[in-house]
Amino acid sequence: STMKVRLPGLHGTISVNFVFILMALTQFSLAETLTIAFAATLVQCLWRPKTRPKPVQVLFNTSTVLISTALAYASAHAVPGQDHPFIALAPAATVFFVMNTGMISLVLALLQKSTLLAVWKQCHLWAFPYYLVGAAIAAAVDQSSQTVGWRLSLLALPAMYLIYAYYKLCVSSHETQTRAS
Repeated sequence: STMKVRLPGLHGTISVNFVFILMALTQFSLAETLTIAFAATLVQCLWRPKTRPKPVQVLFNTSTVLISTALAYASAHAVPGQDHPFIALAPAATVFFVMNTGMISLVLALLQKSTLLAVWKQCHLWAFPYYLVGAAIAAAVDQSSQTVGWRLSLLALPAMYLIYAYYKLCVSSHETQTRAS
């Protein structure tokens, strides 16, 4: 939750916490998964923000993630082929992505007097591969923890950090190009 990528043109961030939420979908009950999602989102909102968030912003962010998590959980458990985690996690990540970014884009569109689709394309469309790679990592961790134990699955953490660093670099490059034009 503390590894955040600042979104171009916005005051918001994305975090790698969704990967842990996806891992929780395969390992825990809905209540346990929602607890993890809530705690991760609180940390994301309150850990060293550039500006102190208003309580309504924290409430909105946690509610958005909880709704997205619950729907992703339902999606993951509705897909046949639970013995192959990626088959369940790819649709779950897609549902999480669409719901989470959709609700955020809707509020931003209302605030900016723009269309939902325009805001969503500008702010979130580029992040979809990030969510699919996160689903692949969560599936790999789930699979490896079942076959070789959870300790070895911790080797996925450096891969998660590299993905975070890559997106941070991409966003930084995009912002530099935007300022130069």
